[in-house]
Amino acid sequence: MQACRSGAVRAVFSALSLAWLLLAISLGATAHANEAAAQWIETQALADGSLATAAEPASRYQSTAEALLALDWQSAAVTSSATSYLAAQATTTTESLTRRITIAVKAGEPADTLVADLLAHQNNDGGFGEAQGYHSTALDTALALEALAITDRRGTAPAVRALEYLLSVQSSDGGYHPAAGEPGAAYVTATVLRAANHFRTDYNISTVISRAIAFLDVERQAGASWRDHWETASALLALAPAGADTLLLAEASDALRAGQQANGSWNDSVYVTALAMRALAALEDMPPPPPVNEGAVSGRVLDANNGQPVIGATLRTSTGLETTAAMDGSFALAGLSAGSHV
Repeated sequence: MQACRSGAVRAVFSALSLAWLLLAISLGATAHANEAAAQWIETQALADGSLATAAEPASRYQSTAEALLALDWQSAAVTSSATSYLAAQATTTTESLTRRITIAVKAGEPADTLVADLLAHQNNDGGFGEAQGYHSTALDTALALEALAITDRRGTAPAVRALEYLLSVQSSDGGYHPAAGEPGAAYVTATVLRAANHFRTDYNISTVISRAIAFLDVERQAGASWRDHWETASALLALAPAGADTLLLAEASDALRAGQQANGSWNDSVYVTALAMRALAALEDMPPPPPVNEGAVSGRVLDANNGQPVIGATLRTSTGLETTAAMDGSFALAGLSAGSHV
C-alpha cells in the first residue's frame, strides 16, 4: 500500500526546513529589539506609577499590566511602582481581575482571593461577561479561562464549563466574533486560542484549535500581518504555542519587527510595545521542528467506485509501519523517513 508518492515526504521536509530557517533568521534580532523596547517603556513611567503615553489604544491599567509582563520584573524601581499602581485600582471587570491574577502568578504571589472574585462572574451557560451579571462573551470567557489555567485550575468544574462555552460559540469559519464594543474578530479569536492552548493536552480540542489557526491565517492583511501592530502581536502570542505554520510565523514576525520605531517603541504606545515584546519573546521559546529524517503523512482511503470511505482499511509501509483508517476513511502515519514508502 502506498503511504505517499515518491518525493512527497522530501518536499514536506524541504518546506519545513526553509520555513524554520526563515523564522530563525527573523528572530535573530529579537534580543536587541526587545532591549530597545524595554528601555523605551521604562522612560514612560508616570508620577502615579503607571506606564502609558498619550498614544495608547488601551486604558492606563491595560498598558501598565502589559508592560509589567513584558519587562518581567527586570527593572525593580519601575515594576515596583507599576505593581503598586495596579493594586490601587478597582477590579470590578472580568478583564481587570484576570490581569491582576496574571500579575500575581508571575510575581509568585497568592491569587486565591482574586480567583474567587473572578468565579463570581461566571454565568449559568459557563461563560463570563464583562462584569458580574453581564451576558457571556467569548473574549471575557477566554480571559477568565486562561486565568484559571495559570492558577492550576484546568480540571475544575468552572474551567471545564468555560471551555465548553467557548467550544459552543465558535463560528462556522473557525473564528470568534466580537460582541458590541469589543475589538475585532482576529483579536478575540487569538485570545480564545491563547486560552485553549493550555488545555490541548487535557481535552480533544485539536479541531477547534486548527480551525482558529486557519481563521487567523485568512484574516492576515496582504498575507503578512494583521490590521494593527497590537493585533499582530496578539495573534503571534496565540499562534506560537499553538503549533502554527512556521512560514506564517516568520512572515508575521518580520512584519511586526519592521514596525518598530527608531526610539524602540511601536506606535509610541506602551501597550503596543509591550505586546510586541511578549510576542517576539514567545517565538524565541518555540521548540525546533522534528529532525528532517522523520516526518508524517495523512490522507483518506476512499472506494474508487463510489467515493465512500473505506472504514478499517489497513495501511502498511515497506518498513513495517501500520495504521487503520477511521470511520471517515482518514489515516495518519508518523515516523517516516524521507523518500518513497510502498
